[in-house]
Amino acid sequence: MTSQSLRFAGLLLVFAGVVVAQSPGDFSITYGVNYSTADRKGTAQPGIIGPASVLYRPNCRWMFGADDDTFVTNKTATGSMSGTGDLAFEGHLTLWHGGLSLHDKCASSTRASIRLDEITTVPVAGTLESTEVASQTKLTWLLPVLNPVAQHLALWTVSGGVNVAGVPSGGRTENGVMSVNYTRYFQPDGAWGVEGEVDLGSSNKLGPSSAIVLFAIDGALDKAQKWGMRFGASAGVTPYAPKFSPFFQLTYSDNISSIFKSGGASGLRPLLRRLR
Repeated sequence: MTSQSLRFAGLLLVFAGVVVAQSPGDFSITYGVNYSTADRKGTAQPGIIGPASVLYRPNCRWMFGADDDTFVTNKTATGSMSGTGDLAFEGHLTLWHGGLSLHDKCASSTRASIRLDEITTVPVAGTLESTEVASQTKLTWLLPVLNPVAQHLALWTVSGGVNVAGVPSGGRTENGVMSVNYTRYFQPDGAWGVEGEVDLGSSNKLGPSSAIVLFAIDGALDKAQKWGMRFGASAGVTPYAPKFSPFFQLTYSDNISSIFKSGGASGLRPLLRRLR
């Protein structure tokens, strides 16, 4: 996956605070479209990707997911090239406050917590992305901001870690990454919010250092808060980062028990109808 897709995968965990997998058995399915312009130095060409992601929380300590760039279109000197991207697998382990809290919600949804995040990209033959295995390992600190009656007002998310990637000519390269995200809800426990983020990355053998800022609006589309939408744009501050990258994401979230509560394949029919 591209660096843009890796940011997309990580942000699914803080998506407006309303579609985050907050209880054991919660899952989410997200699909989006990202467009990236060229950088100021002309070393990267414009491109479009369609990242998809699935996330599942079996309990309050663990979350697992898979990501894929379902289509990739890159501009070339003679036109464009289209194809698909690499697969990525992610795992998230809550190291602190990973237990169950009130109302069957995980404690990390209402208390400060620390999480270990791992995203590994596996190259797939014939795709338009990397031919080498890449891994991103981060520690993430989350701080929900609540009012005196325990309603959510905002969420701070601070991550820092390292990328390790293979180099086509042989060997590997590393670089440090850090991001700070602040999501503010329009009203206490609201279904919609606005967020700002700063992403920093040091240089390695595959590219120079980068600094990117992101702004987005996101929230729920229905009263049950099962459907969510997120849209916004990121902008490169450093010369080698894409100048402007708008994006749009649509997410469906539910609990696995609600799908199978009627038993067997019939329990899947409501979900399949909603996804059509």
